[in-house]
Amino acid sequence: MALCGAGLAMVLVVAAAGTWAWGRYANVDRVDVDLEAVSKQGPSNYLVVGSDTREGITSDAAGSGAFLDTAEQQSGHRSDTLMVVRVDPSKKAVSVLSVPRDLWVQIDGEGHRINAAYNDGPQAVIDAVQENLGVPVNHYVEVDFVAFQRLVEAVGGVPVYVPAPVRDRNSGLNIGAKGCVMLDPYQALAFSRARHLQYQEPDGTWSTDPTGDLGRVTRQQIFLRRALSRVSKLSVTNVGAFDTLGSTLTKTVTLDQDLSLRTLLALGRRFRSFSPDDLQTSVVPTTDDTLSSGAQVQRLDEAAAPAVLAPFRGEAPQQAPVDAGPQPEQVSFELLNGTGRDGLAASLATEFERFGFVSTGVGNPAGGKVDQSEIRHGPDSKPLAELAASYFVTPVDLVEDDSLGPGEVQLVIGTDFNRFDWPKAQAAGSDAGDPSPDEAADDEAAPGSAAPASAPAPPADPVGVAVGDPPPGVTCG
Repeated sequence: MALCGAGLAMVLVVAAAGTWAWGRYANVDRVDVDLEAVSKQGPSNYLVVGSDTREGITSDAAGSGAFLDTAEQQSGHRSDTLMVVRVDPSKKAVSVLSVPRDLWVQIDGEGHRINAAYNDGPQAVIDAVQENLGVPVNHYVEVDFVAFQRLVEAVGGVPVYVPAPVRDRNSGLNIGAKGCVMLDPYQALAFSRARHLQYQEPDGTWSTDPTGDLGRVTRQQIFLRRALSRVSKLSVTNVGAFDTLGSTLTKTVTLDQDLSLRTLLALGRRFRSFSPDDLQTSVVPTTDDTLSSGAQVQRLDEAAAPAVLAPFRGEAPQQAPVDAGPQPEQVSFELLNGTGRDGLAASLATEFERFGFVSTGVGNPAGGKVDQSEIRHGPDSKPLAELAASYFVTPVDLVEDDSLGPGEVQLVIGTDFNRFDWPKAQAAGSDAGDPSPDEAADDEAAPGSAAPASAPAPPADPVGVAVGDPPPGVTCG
């Protein structure tokens, strides 16, 4: 997942770099794949793949022995890390779904670990995720070990806290003392790849985390937040860091053919103030299983999976950051057409729904044509009316109406109406005319973008030895 975090961090970097990124971005490797369509305003799923290729790691590089001569090395290519990142601009929400590499799935009618799909190329990975998890993929991002290391180098290392010495002889991890440690590119990669983690007991003996890849995912999610925090603090005046990251972007990252720089810039502007603490993380729920060959694998937990996967399928709302204020899905609106133009109400209601608001119907004002647009709201629903008003390009009056219940508003569209658009505050300082994310994509809504059908699952308890974050009252980085 931390490999994939390098891809997620690139979005922040490109956004921060702005026009500097145009020249670099033109040289990024592209892959032509079949993807699910996504609406202009709706959330998008980014499949981020961390490749286990050793290309770019030379034998004389520090820490290279852990990657070029290990018992874990296999023939062919595998996805070392796999995750789905769901981005909802309307909520400024980012959710990450980690997919265990040992998840046993069907690929072309045969059983395989899901990380083996990469051996048949990016399309095979996309198909494996969509067909076995029911999660639509709208964009594809691929990074490798070198991209990860250069990201860590550019931000000056990533600080983690360990309560005791830890090691992993397979990945090369070796932290010999407790406390806050600034991981360099090599130890950061070793930390993120540690599937055989050992930690030192008070008596000096070593114990092993028995959870394997699932424990690794827990630590990767901690590392991802801490790495993103470092990226978010980069200054646009740090030319050296951006030059390193720009070089990384062009040499070690692969994107799908439709993911444009304009899309990333628009996303970056909306998420400029995004806090890594608001990053929501989850893991595909699994159960342990042993194949007839004796191999240990993970099976999809069919009972627990629907609730965890629902937000990524578009079947349940994606949770907004706790301080995000009122959200569009909390607003039920009736749209009344007072423009005097027949047939406009239905199309405007559909357009407003795409921002996440819930339509309850359309009609005409009792008095017929009106000059000034207004939003009517109940006594306790003014904050929701103000939220709705922020999506009007032209000013709109707010009128209290005792006949409306909690969460209900009426949008009365007058002859002064211009159009709906993202709020300026939500665009986080973007210039007028900035494209909405995925403006180049088809206007067709992605499958599963209908009204929520179920509630998302509550956060699961971390699995394995969760090291990286400092205890309360201790500062690290």
